[in-house]
Amino acid sequence: MPQMMPLWWEILMMFFLITMFSFCVTIYHNKEIKIKKTLNMKNYIQHIWKW
Repeated sequence: MPQMMPLWWEILMMFFLITMFSFCVTIYHNKEIKIKKTLNMKNYIQHIWKW
């Protein structure tokens, strides 16, 4: 690593890692929500009707 660019390089890498992490979490979360919605659709409808 050259000595001229460690700071912005670290910032860039941190930004990249955070972006990738949030992207993966979002994908996983969306998949989980879809699975739960398909499995618990009747439960959700019953829950709505109870209210």
